[in-house]
Amino acid sequence: MPNPAPTPIAVPIPTPNPAPTPSSSPKSGPNSQPCHVFTTPPDLPLSEDERLVLSRGLTFIPRRSRINEFNTWRDIEQFFRRLRLCAFFFNQDSLPPSDDPFSCLQHTPSTWTPRTGLLPALDLFIANCRRDINRLNFSTPLTHSNLSPSERAALHSLRSNPNLTIKPADKGGAVVVWRTNLYTAEAKRQLADTSSYCPLDHDPTSHHQTIISQTIHNLITSGDLPSTASNLIFPQPSIARFCLPPKIHKPDCPGRHIVSACSCPTELISAYLDTVLSLLVQNLPTYVRDTTASIIFASPIPNALSSPWTSSPCTPPSPLTKDSNPSISSFPTVPTCTLPLTPSFD
Repeated sequence: MPNPAPTPIAVPIPTPNPAPTPSSSPKSGPNSQPCHVFTTPPDLPLSEDERLVLSRGLTFIPRRSRINEFNTWRDIEQFFRRLRLCAFFFNQDSLPPSDDPFSCLQHTPSTWTPRTGLLPALDLFIANCRRDINRLNFSTPLTHSNLSPSERAALHSLRSNPNLTIKPADKGGAVVVWRTNLYTAEAKRQLADTSSYCPLDHDPTSHHQTIISQTIHNLITSGDLPSTASNLIFPQPSIARFCLPPKIHKPDCPGRHIVSACSCPTELISAYLDTVLSLLVQNLPTYVRDTTASIIFASPIPNALSSPWTSSPCTPPSPLTKDSNPSISSFPTVPTCTLPLTPSFD
């Protein structure tokens, strides 16, 4: 008897990012609306084309006149790799979470790709895609553009103007164009607040990194922390960054001071503390999970409200206790030693 045909398997296929399409509207997309453009001072001169380009938003991507062949093949091969990974791990259970809270602080990107031959239909699809891409003529210029020649000239004028600082608004999604000297003056005004900032004559990042590294290594040597606690040390730290998103809803358009501590020496220590404290916060009697849960708590009839995003009524989260949640014993244990999270550096 002939062998029965294999049963087809439905594998979810990730879709690549769609290429931008030409549009005469300020922002492409069926429901997109142009961004509002504000200037500081209000009489800052901007041409009509410059305002039109800015109204497209700071995430707008101008279309190039030619397609870069190297970037195209790089993106396509990355997409093929995601397809193979999706097919390889389809219907497989995910790995259980690690009991060590320090092991997940640093991730090493994997470059492994499943071998060919595991799914013939996928191999045929990839081969056909490569054949069709090989037929493309990358030296042919594109005939369509999502910017007019005057708008493209305005974009180059905005990029090359050192007297303009362009920032997203703190709220509302608007685009704000500051005169650079006013932006600098606002930054100096806020940095002059000695209750929050103090001037330094050098970059203390390397000194902070040395103290944190030595302290963590000493705690590992003494047995107060496991060996995986070395993941708390950020490999290549950098200095914090200061920026001022403008508050256009307030008089004189002040800036909201933000100090980004990403890639700073204490970033991973903060991430570890967040995993510990989040479990403690969820165990508080005043903890509210989200807006839907708060509406349910305020409702006179519990569980009478249904979430518009689900088909079943939303129930408020129950208090996290050993009786209601058996996983309470799996909470990460906070070491009894003292970490210099906010040390006083000389």
